[in-house]
Formats: sequence, structure tokens, C-alpha cells
Amino acid sequence: MDRFGIWDAMAELGRAIRLQQDRQGDVLILSLADGGAGSGISAVDLDLMTQALTAAARDSSLRGVILALQGGQGLNPALATALGAVCLQVEGLGKPVVACLEGVIGGAVWALALAAHHRFAGAGVQIGMPEARFGLLPAAGTSQRLPRLIGAAETIRLMLGTRPEPAAQFLAMGALDRVVDGDLLTEALTAMEAGLPPRRTRDVQMGLRDAKRYLTEVRAFADRVTGDPLDVSRAVVKAVEAALLLPFAAGLAFEAALAEDLARAPETRAVRHALTVERAARAHLRAVAAKAPSAGALGCLGFWQVGAERAEVVLAALTRGLTVVVADPQRADLVALLNRVAALQETLVAQEALTPEARDADWARLETAETDAALGRCDLVLAGQALGGHRGPVVWLQDSPPAGVRLLPAAAAGGHAEIGVPEGVLEWATGAAVALGLDLARLLGWRVQVVGAGFVAPQLRRAQRALVARLAEIGHKGPIITAGLASVGLGAVQVGARKVAQGEAYDIGQMALAALANEGARLLEEGQVQTPDEVDAAALSSGLLPRWMGGPMYQADLRGLILIRADLARLGGQGRLGASALFDRMIEDGTRFYPEG
Repeated sequence: MDRFGIWDAMAELGRAIRLQQDRQGDVLILSLADGGAGSGISAVDLDLMTQALTAAARDSSLRGVILALQGGQGLNPALATALGAVCLQVEGLGKPVVACLEGVIGGAVWALALAAHHRFAGAGVQIGMPEARFGLLPAAGTSQRLPRLIGAAETIRLMLGTRPEPAAQFLAMGALDRVVDGDLLTEALTAMEAGLPPRRTRDVQMGLRDAKRYLTEVRAFADRVTGDPLDVSRAVVKAVEAALLLPFAAGLAFEAALAEDLARAPETRAVRHALTVERAARAHLRAVAAKAPSAGALGCLGFWQVGAERAEVVLAALTRGLTVVVADPQRADLVALLNRVAALQETLVAQEALTPEARDADWARLETAETDAALGRCDLVLAGQALGGHRGPVVWLQDSPPAGVRLLPAAAAGGHAEIGVPEGVLEWATGAAVALGLDLARLLGWRVQVVGAGFVAPQLRRAQRALVARLAEIGHKGPIITAGLASVGLGAVQVGARKVAQGEAYDIGQMALAALANEGARLLEEGQVQTPDEVDAAALSSGLLPRWMGGPMYQADLRGLILIRADLARLGGQGRLGASALFDRMIEDGTRFYPEG
């Protein structure tokens, strides 16, 4: 399996699901047991299910079949055709088939459930369709069966969603028949004994009965997704539209063709790479967190000479209930910071995002001082300048601080933050600062990445600014520079630009990617990062590049290092835009940043 294969991207390499068979009276029970987070249906499972269903169809003593589906979401795209065949076999069985759902259901397992004649779910079940996040289309008839149950708008919304939703919601929409608090198997067996009939989902017309409304909903979504670089949204809309306009068999063939085109798209491959590096970043974060010494609860946060630009962090800490001590020997700087915090609070109050009572309570937990002696009671101090005799855990808010833990704060909750953990810092007396820094990031809702000796995202952005200045210097006009940057996902206008960029704008886009890859190579060469994954993860997490680009180091491999070096030469090879020596060594050795596959 290649590095960017979807099986690697969609799963955490958990144990594969394995089909188990049992019989209770005249009912066959086929169980797909969850093999753990990220497990998925395998070719063996599908082959065993085909055999079991074939035998069930011939067994006149069987009343019906229960599919006990317990989680599991992944599917290798190479198995999509086989899964589709099994779904048709399930749907076409002349005996009732009940899908009993437990856990988090999605992907291949949800496709099987939709092919069943009836769907029962446990009260705690959640259902999602994660394929769009991976640049893929839900396969095996999902886009054709689900609209027949719930219509166009809800189907498209769910297929483009990013999070699973509760079973009760699917029951209300009509995608489930029952949500059961008790034992699912007992409920299904009782229903079988009561004479539950077969009912092919393909024959259900509830979601299709108002054709005019259906097409109106499809077109409303089509207007929103025009120009999506990944084409996933467009493919979803087209597939759901086909459920109304085409006969069922033709709709399945149309869905399969769309799915195959998406799976082969270069943007989809880039998204798979993005998922790989994001998973590596999360694993590194967990590893560092596990090694960091416990430092107790974070209740009081100190700030030392941080400047007014850190007012957002002060406010975020206050709104999360922390006691905050702000200290600065420069009274004017201290006053500027306090004024900025107060102004931000008043803005939130005006927007009704903060009550006056909460504002006053937060302000009451804000203390000030002009020496660092007042910081002794703080569990953690964020420092912009050197401290005197302070002995507690300190995290530095600097690009090039003294040896120790560093923090690049996020602009807001959900934003990209970096915690710099130099080699050996966990063994130093200051190692507790790592645990507290991570606790702070989680408390404030930041998307945090652990880096090494230097911050990554700011240096990539500096390289981008240097590039823009150099492009203007050598005669490129502003609108063309903007168009070129947008063509590779840089800048405000990204949607669809990559597909239309030509000539000068295309060249600028390639030079922009070369400049970012060059900065990443310099970070590797200088030991500020250890792997190209760290560079790509920071570029994606910070929003510098969209996920459909995969990251600057991925793009360098895709274009080829010889061409990257040529792109840099066109910029004149000055300063940080001069080609990294790492490129020369890699070209000579015939190596890449990532294994070829």
C-alpha cells in the first residue's frame, strides 16, 4: 500500500472488521464486529458476506437476516465495487433484512445499512459520512438510496458534513426505522417474529415524491459549490440529482463513475497526504504530552512584558475562568494592554457575546504589577522578555527565545498555535512548562502543533511576504501576483483559480510554492524541524495553504526538485529566496521528501 493510499489515510491501521455468523431459530445473524478506531471492512469480510447471503437466499428454513453492524468506517476504494455488489445482494434478498447499528457508523457500514430493508439503532449511535473530507464520494449506492428516504437537501448536507450526528436525528429525518433503548437484537428478532416484510430501499419514494422541491434543493446547493477545487461538493450534488432523474441502476453507475474520477484526482491525493501529516502531528503531540511531567491544575496565568498585541490571549484566559496576573515595568505598555483588553470586552458586550456581569467578573480576576515578584503565585508565566529571579514554569512568547519552551499563540479559539519543545527540554527542570502550555492551549481551544527549535508557520509566512516583495521588484503587477498566489490556494481568492491560471499567473503560482518549499528545506537544513511532515502540517493548520494542496513539501515532490530550483533561480536567488543547499544534495542523491508511491 502506498503512503497516500486511502486505507492509510482513513484508518489508524486498526484491526480489520471480521464477519461472524450465528443463527437464532429461523433468523441468520451476520455480525461485523468493530476492530477499534478506524477499522474498516476488508475484502475477506465482503467475500464471507457474499457467501453467507447466497446461502441464506437458498435456505427455505430462514425467516430473515439481521446485520449486526458495530461501528467501523474505513473502506479501501479498490473494494467499492465489491461493496456495491454486496449491497445489491442485501437489498435484493427475498427475506427481510434488518440492520442493527451500534457505535459510530459511517462509510461502508452505513452503505450496508442503507441497503438493508429496515434500520434499527441503539440510542447512543452516531452516524456520519466522512468521505467528502477525504476528497471522496460515498460509494455503493449511498447517494442513490439515502435521497429516497430523506430527500435532497438533508442528503447533501449529511454527505458534505464533517461530524457524525445522533441516531435520533436520523430517525426524525426518516433514515432510521427505530431507535432502541434496550437490546437491539431482541428488538429485531421480535420484529421478525411479528412478520416484518422485505422492503427494498430502492423502491422507497418518500424523499422523491415532490420532484419540483427536490430539484430546487439540488440547484440551491449547486449554486453554492461552483468552483470547489476538490470537486467533491459538485460530485455530491450531481449524484444526488441523479437519484431523481435516472433509473436506480443507471444512478448507481453514474455514482461509481463520479467516485472513480474523484479518487484519481490530484487534489484528492493531496488531501490524503494532508490527513497523513495531520495524523503524524497529532501523534507527536500525544507523545510529547505523555512524556511531560505532571504540573497540577492551571488556575493562575501570568504575563510578563508581553505587549498590547497579546490582549486577545489575556481576554481568552479570563473568559475561561483563569486568574490572570499581568506584569510589566513599563507602565505605558501595561496601560496599553489593559486598555486593549477592556476594549475587546466592550466589543463582546455590544455583540451580546459577553454579559456585563461576566465582563465584571472577568475583570475582577485580572491583577496588575510592575515587577515579576507578583508572578510567583502563577502556575504558568507567558514571558515576552527575560525574567529576573522567577523560578516557576515559563513559556516564552518569542521567535528566538533563550532555551526553553516557546508558544506561538493562536489568534482565536480554533486557530493554529505552536508549542516549541527543543530537544531535551522535557528532562530539564522547566519541563513542567510543556504540560502547562499544552493545558493552556486545550483550555483556550487552540489547534496546537508541537514543533522543535523554531516556529514554522511564521517563517513560512515571512517567506511568502519576501516572495511578494521580490515579484513586485522584478516587475510583476499586483493583480497578476494576486491571481498567481490564488491559483495555488494562497490568498483570499482560492476557489477554482488553480484550474484557470495560465501564463504569468501560473508561473507566479509555481514560484510561490517553490519559495515555501525552499523555506521548509532551510528549516530542515538548520535543524529547526526534523521532518517535512512538520512543515506541511503547519502550512495546512495555519491556513497558509488549503488541504487540497497537501503542503509545500508535498508540492515540491510533485513538481520535482530540479524545477523547484529553477523556479527559485527566476527570482534571482537572493536572501531566503536563494535555493537551499538541501535541494542540491537531494537532487544529487535522487531522494525526495516523501517516499514515492
